[in-house]
Amino acid sequence: MLDKYRKEIDQIDKKILALLGQRVALFKKIGRLKRQQKLPIKDKEREAEKVAKLAKQAEKVGIDILFINDIWKRIFQESYKIEEKA
Repeated sequence: MLDKYRKEIDQIDKKILALLGQRVALFKKIGRLKRQQKLPIKDKEREAEKVAKLAKQAEKVGIDILFINDIWKRIFQESYKIEEKA
């Protein structure tokens, strides 16, 4: 049974990585667009709105809000780094 659950987790992990790869591709496009339009890379207002919305969604499905905040903080940090290089 443990192996079955671990295999399911492995499949979910593959999906998460594929989705993160799609996000990275979009970060690059957004970075180029922001540069063309002379927009700032960081958008603290959008970041705060996004985290608040995700925290509400997480709470509904029983995921710790601090966990979500940590994950998305790191995703935003990485997105800014990628956008700056785009």
